[in-house]
Amino acid sequence: MRKASVRVLPNEVALTNTLGEERWLGRASGHGMARLVRVVAPGTGEPLAVEFQDRHGEERALLPWKHWFAGRQGLDRWAELVTALAVPVVDRMHPHGRTAKDWWHGHPLSADVRKMSPMQAKDARKGTDWHRSVIGRNENLALVLFSAVLLAGLFSDELPAFLAGLFSALTIAAALLPAMVSILVSRFSYDKPIEKPEADV
Repeated sequence: MRKASVRVLPNEVALTNTLGEERWLGRASGHGMARLVRVVAPGTGEPLAVEFQDRHGEERALLPWKHWFAGRQGLDRWAELVTALAVPVVDRMHPHGRTAKDWWHGHPLSADVRKMSPMQAKDARKGTDWHRSVIGRNENLALVLFSAVLLAGLFSDELPAFLAGLFSALTIAAALLPAMVSILVSRFSYDKPIEKPEADV
């Protein structure tokens, strides 16, 4: 969760997940942030998630409690968020069953549970690799394949064929080098154990 953050600005709230993807919520508009709702487990009262709701009670964002606000440091962050937003805070009992298992099933923002939680290294690489985020997988593959056809010109005595082969090799390098650098950087950046939230004493 090194990149994940909630930034409270004068007119907006910016939520960033572990991949650096941002979601901006207004504060003054009709669908702006109006209250925080803690979803708590039936029976135990254990917090499960935090909903950011607008003035009409519609959920605008969902943060899993255990990854954002669990432990002593997490509770400090929760207190800071409540103070910074200065909106009403209410608790809502999880509506389904007597346990908190798979509580996000059926929630309108269930996809946020995955997006706003720490990811496995392979999932993080898929979400940030060069092919997917910049030029698309198929386009990059097609460029390399079409360029490879002209590589034989590097071994030709004819100047036009040699130049075609040279430019083909440069094109392939230009297509593959950024992808390889992205893979290596993301592997070193994301292939690390996820730190567990500090437990309460």
